[in-house]
Amino acid sequence: MKLKYKLIIVFFTALALELNSIAGFHYLMHKNWTGMFLMAFVNPLMTLPMNHFSIECKTFKDRFYIALAFAIGFGIGVITIRPFII
Repeated sequence: MKLKYKLIIVFFTALALELNSIAGFHYLMHKNWTGMFLMAFVNPLMTLPMNHFSIECKTFKDRFYIALAFAIGFGIGVITIRPFII
């Protein structure tokens, strides 16, 4: 798979992971333990693409791009999603 497609997948995974994390905090604040447990269970599974692609990369430069896509996905997730949920 080309690096460009990996970066897109990692970006959207980070965005979804941030949404899931914020939803978990929302459930925690409202004492909805079932929802909080579900969010905590799903979070590690959502990081699998980033972990897999990082291990698969051969050069440090490719790993840097993967980490950068993950960080940008998280950043955009915080800026766009947090005001609507919390």
